[in-house]
Amino acid sequence: MPRKRAKFDTDSDDSDEDYLPLAASARKEVCTRATPTPILVEVSDKDASDIITTLPTELKTRIFLRLSPIPDYIVLREVCKDFNDMVQSNSFLWQDVSFPGRTAYMLRDKQLTSLSEVWGSHLRCLDLSSTCVTSRSLMDVAARCPNVHHLDVSSCRLYPASLSQAFARWQLHTLNIARSSYFNNAALSLVTTTSPHLTELDISHTSVTWAGLVDMQCQPADSLLQVLVFSVPSQPYHLPDSVRASSKGFPFLHTLVCGGSSCGGSILDPFALCFSKSPRLNHIKLVRVVPDILGVLHPACSGSLQCLYLTHVDRPVINMLAENFPRLQTLTILDTRIRSEDIGNQVSKLQHLVDLDLRGLHITKATLRQIVKDCTHLRRVCLDTCRDLPIAWRQNPLEEARKSLAKHANDVIEHND
Repeated sequence: MPRKRAKFDTDSDDSDEDYLPLAASARKEVCTRATPTPILVEVSDKDASDIITTLPTELKTRIFLRLSPIPDYIVLREVCKDFNDMVQSNSFLWQDVSFPGRTAYMLRDKQLTSLSEVWGSHLRCLDLSSTCVTSRSLMDVAARCPNVHHLDVSSCRLYPASLSQAFARWQLHTLNIARSSYFNNAALSLVTTTSPHLTELDISHTSVTWAGLVDMQCQPADSLLQVLVFSVPSQPYHLPDSVRASSKGFPFLHTLVCGGSSCGGSILDPFALCFSKSPRLNHIKLVRVVPDILGVLHPACSGSLQCLYLTHVDRPVINMLAENFPRLQTLTILDTRIRSEDIGNQVSKLQHLVDLDLRGLHITKATLRQIVKDCTHLRRVCLDTCRDLPIAWRQNPLEEARKSLAKHANDVIEHND
């Protein structure tokens, strides 16, 4: 039976034009109901200031904590006497000061000197990285802020003379002076002498040589250093017999980050002297190192090493992992051109491995299945940029590898039946 079509009366007097205004008004009403117009209340500047000033002190303090210390606190001091008193009286507002983004490039000596008068003895952590401050302003800060314990002056052009005067006033716990070519062995010796409680030190890309590092761990008092970041000096160094006898190493060191060098075996002797007596060493990051360095670290941390980060290393370094550090739990290998089979054979021997990061390497499905099958404690595998794997395997490598292993096991059972 054919369907009946609806008939429209073309002769009717009601045309479409009559309905257009109704449709437009309906759309206008719907839009008006969906997005109501806000009610604006005019408030004068005097009323606004009265509202803010009448707030409780605890609420105003919470508002101030959401502001950036520089330059918002400077503006607050100029608003009124009440705000100025609050900024100066609340010491916790000035305990941790940094200069993020463009503020670092805009900071000058005059501004830093005026700010140090406000900070006073409240300041504990000071981050001056990538700023244009000079040695004179740093000495002014040291004179007005004697309680600084954490200092970051990386990428700053500061001379050793000014650093010595500043470090003599401070009892530093952490120091980051990376990428400062003026920082030399003499400045390092002064830091270790004036700051006996130093626990974190970053001297990467500085003028410190092996002689400075060796002298640092030969101090009369035991070094409390726990985190050390440095670049392997390129100059060869021959240890005298007197230094070998007085070597103490870094007994409390637990994190070591060092960049590579092209000197080869000439760095092994001082490296072994400094770090072969660190029984608590459990986190190591090595960039472009010679294979024998892992052999040097093996007697000290073969049983304690938990985290190892390797970049730009060769095949001999990978082949030493399972032999020297069998209890490794976290392993990261980046920017390394090694065959997938070689990586799989070595990583699969790490039975205690929990976290594995192989981004950018050429890893195949067979290698991943081998690693997941042998390393039963794995909880995280990162293969985001491995182009040899499908997208699903890169996003969820553990799940996909386990599904593949389960499917292969079922196929074997069915084939046997």
